[in-house]
Amino acid sequence: MYGELQKFQFAYRLIPTFNQHTGYAEVRRVLHPRWYVAARASYIRPVGYPGDESYELGVGYRPNRYQLLKVGYQVMRSHAPNTFAVQYVTNFRAISISRD
Repeated sequence: MYGELQKFQFAYRLIPTFNQHTGYAEVRRVLHPRWYVAARASYIRPVGYPGDESYELGVGYRPNRYQLLKVGYQVMRSHAPNTFAVQYVTNFRAISISRD
């Protein structure tokens, strides 16, 4: 489990001070050396403005040690649309064109 809470305060001279609270909680679980699941809840609350909340669920599969395939869905509790995402992460040797 991971989590974080933060408070930001922006002090101005000509306009009122702006405060913002943000945080998240995350749970990850390895099901098998190749499979994992993760869930996350997060929020942003500026004082005096409507805030945003989001809930995410993701699944990851590692076909080998150089590749990772992630699939996730995010639900926003605001005017923003919900999101479905697929991410492919890989590792490769850098291309080097040089001669000794």
